[in-house]
Amino acid sequence: MDWEFIAKLKSLTISFIIITLSSIIIPGFGFLFIFKRQLINGFDLPRLFLLCGAITIPIWLICLFNSFISRTKNKQNELVESHGLVAGVLTIIIIYLPIIFHLFYSIEIKDAIKIIILLVIILTLFNIIDTLISYFRLKN
Repeated sequence: MDWEFIAKLKSLTISFIIITLSSIIIPGFGFLFIFKRQLINGFDLPRLFLLCGAITIPIWLICLFNSFISRTKNKQNELVESHGLVAGVLTIIIIYLPIIFHLFYSIEIKDAIKIIILLVIILTLFNIIDTLISYFRLKN
């Protein structure tokens, strides 16, 4: 077996894979476990992974789009190419906030979905406003 391709992988690529998988499977599983526990017992493992992905992948894609909108630059003024990591972390935060609210205030799943949609809309609006402000600063 040829293991040279592993040596060529950057640490950013490995962390991207780990964060992406953990931001898709684990928050979806936690969301199902907190709000619809009977679904976890009713599905086998591949279907459970598919359901967890179906919950979190749309949010991850929106966060990925938002991270492409707000293209951050580091101190050397180079483009930081870690959009997938940013999207993964934002997805984890967006999914876990309703779970935390449920633990303290016992909200229902429809309220959790409303919170998730509201957080995604607020995140998108902030990124659009930030992009417009930086565009007009560069233009002037």
